[in-house]
Amino acid sequence: MLLCIESELMASRESVLIVRSTNALFFENAMLEVLAVQLMQDSRRALLVTFLASGCPEFISQSPIEYELALGDEYQTLHDGVLAILDALPKAKGEYRDRVFRAAERAFAIYVPVERDRELWSMKCRAWWEKNKRNLSINYEYPLHVMFEAKITKANGLYLPK
Repeated sequence: MLLCIESELMASRESVLIVRSTNALFFENAMLEVLAVQLMQDSRRALLVTFLASGCPEFISQSPIEYELALGDEYQTLHDGVLAILDALPKAKGEYRDRVFRAAERAFAIYVPVERDRELWSMKCRAWWEKNKRNLSINYEYPLHVMFEAKITKANGLYLPK
């Protein structure tokens, strides 16, 4: 009987620890999301790029970071906001570099085929953006496509033709 009570007590302690660590992680992510949004709203591009390169969340609420950056143009708070991802690529290290690259890839790969040389690919993405940005509009349904569809295409990408 005593052994049964001890094992139940241990299981409940483990559950409490899991809940506490989950809550702490949730709080940490929420604070990172708030910081990212604040940097975008304040047009603090240099700090935003550093933040993207060193631990910015991949999603803000349920929207991919590249979508939120693209909205900076829409709200006139961050000129060419989506390019901040490409600015962060050379500065990012380790897992953060992979995270930033995934966001860049989601934003640009359907328009500019990904190349092994990320710097060359980044330059091609910038050139594509400069050439096409006046003829594009943000796809407001993009976050849903990222979350629920297996593949992003030109028909459901971040930008659609005007």
